[in-house]
Amino acid sequence: MTMAYIIAMRSSDKSTKVGAVVVDPNNVVVSMGYNGWCRGVEPWEDDDPRHQRPMKYLHTEHAERNAIYNAARQGKQLDGCKIYVSLLPCMDCARAIVQTGIQTVVMHTEGQEAFWNAFETKEEARWSVDHQECQKLFQEAGVELRWWSGKIISPFAFYNGKKFNM
Repeated sequence: MTMAYIIAMRSSDKSTKVGAVVVDPNNVVVSMGYNGWCRGVEPWEDDDPRHQRPMKYLHTEHAERNAIYNAARQGKQLDGCKIYVSLLPCMDCARAIVQTGIQTVVMHTEGQEAFWNAFETKEEARWSVDHQECQKLFQEAGVELRWWSGKIISPFAFYNGKKFNM
């Protein structure tokens, strides 16, 4: 889960940063993704209208689908894999998860709560309808949605028997 948050930090989105890490049945990392611009697109200036809703939704890709695309670019199968995500998927990403054969979605309880707390009410939160429908789709399609609760580990370095907080 910590890796999902670390990869999310690479996101170019100015309001929400999401990360996804796909692992195989042996917990070996297969692919990662974060929400952001399409591959090969030059960084936008801070005042570029594509940073704002609704325009940004036309020009950016979500973390889960980026992880799926990255696996496809490497010729890796995702059937039977598990995906760790820092925010419940939208319906587009949920359908992609189901269609690729990913069997388990691991959600960080505290991360989802933080997302909802960023808004006045849970109902006001963007993606709330998608998040509800996503959970129904996973249940219908037999994809396990596993809620994980725990503290994210802060990165550190360990050299010559000494720990260095980074």
